[in-house]
Amino acid sequence: MAMLRYAVDGVKRQALTGGYGGRAAKQLEWILSSRLSSDVLRKSATKLLRNGRQPWVFALHLLRRLDESAVRPDLISFGAAQDTLAHSKHSSAWQHALAVLVEVQLRRLSVDAALMAVAIHACRQRWRQAFALLADATRRSLFSDVARSSSILACGVALQWRRALAILTDSSTSAHRIPCSAATYSSAMCAMESATQWQHALEILRLAIEEAQRAA
Repeated sequence: MAMLRYAVDGVKRQALTGGYGGRAAKQLEWILSSRLSSDVLRKSATKLLRNGRQPWVFALHLLRRLDESAVRPDLISFGAAQDTLAHSKHSSAWQHALAVLVEVQLRRLSVDAALMAVAIHACRQRWRQAFALLADATRRSLFSDVARSSSILACGVALQWRRALAILTDSSTSAHRIPCSAATYSSAMCAMESATQWQHALEILRLAIEEAQRAA
């Protein structure tokens, strides 16, 4: 637990010297200095991440500044920051996304399925972490099709086709009665094709067609 706290503190220190957008940082300071209610301040600050243009380090800077002010980040703020991190191509962004997830739990905020799914997506280049997070999400009843699809994608990138296939067909996840989306089947087929498992790819295609026919 102490190491995880240190990781989160390290993220905040890195954000101090990171190259986040100066304009957004100035907007954030203006928002925090205005005489608005804490709820309005928090929502206004979080909106700076919603336009999708801010670099990943600004997301960490925003959380740090909210934490330093009288306005504390809430689950929505953490979620927006994590989403920015998850879609970053920076090599260490996935670690920071996991640190944000840890911080949410340390603050005893309620982790939801969306937050878990975004954390898994952040690990799309780290199949072991994605696989472990999916297992954790399943145990905590936070399983979602997005989480399943992202985990399969991560396994496919690492040519872990057997694990990708296991995620798709695992009875413990199907117990949630959440049907696979077209995106999930596509991720699974890509995983099979990358590993030249053509028979499995064709079988998954058949399952996708049957699922589409049932939904029609």
